[in-house]
Amino acid sequence: MPDPAEQATPGPVAGADGPLVCLTFDDGPSAHRPRTLQILRELEVPAVFFDVGMRVRANPDLVRFAAAEGHQVLNHTDTHPALTSLTPVGMREEILGAGRALEDAGVEVPFRAVRPPMTAVDDVVHAVIQVLDYLEVGGTISALDWHPGTTAEAIRDSVLAQLAPGGVIVLHDGPADTGAGSATVEALPGIVAGVRESGYGFGLLDETGAVVPARYVASGQPVPELAAPVPYRPLVVPEPEPPAPWVPMP
Repeated sequence: MPDPAEQATPGPVAGADGPLVCLTFDDGPSAHRPRTLQILRELEVPAVFFDVGMRVRANPDLVRFAAAEGHQVLNHTDTHPALTSLTPVGMREEILGAGRALEDAGVEVPFRAVRPPMTAVDDVVHAVIQVLDYLEVGGTISALDWHPGTTAEAIRDSVLAQLAPGGVIVLHDGPADTGAGSATVEALPGIVAGVRESGYGFGLLDETGAVVPARYVASGQPVPELAAPVPYRPLVVPEPEPPAPWVPMP
């Protein structure tokens, strides 16, 4: 892949001028996380990672590093089920389990927020999230990057075609149930360049879910490497397999 620094240039304080969007990644940390973090550092882009508890426990260094770089790390449940398929007790266990995984990894979340996997929600899901005093975070810009057949160019073009002030871009850091992910990493520098060329800056989320100005400040630490195999749910698209090392969900 070309050097991302040659495709997009670091910007000033996000939101100092012009409208904002927020770049978010679901399902991680995966084997793609180290490269994603490196690109975000080179291009000085803050992002939000909605991470899965079972993957946080496998590779906590990647999550700690993301938080140290000023990225927001938030909750995407413990094992990435459709919450609508669970009882209220099961929903609670999934959300609180991921919260404990982040806490055990040494991550101080900026506020309590969860993105339900696959946007599978109903009135019961809404009620459980509210009782737990979590903010429910959705998205407004998507690109079907969870499917291995979606190309980097299609991901980039889909995101850029949907830009709007306050938009929340939903991408995946190695989906929990397919072998996709490399095309998202390949598309990332072009997305950043296109967003900035369109006059937008990158912000983060506040406790209401609004996109607010943010500054990227590198920690000075080296980007960690993957330390343990990444857990995956049963694959909904059998080919290709996820990048090694990976293991079926416990």
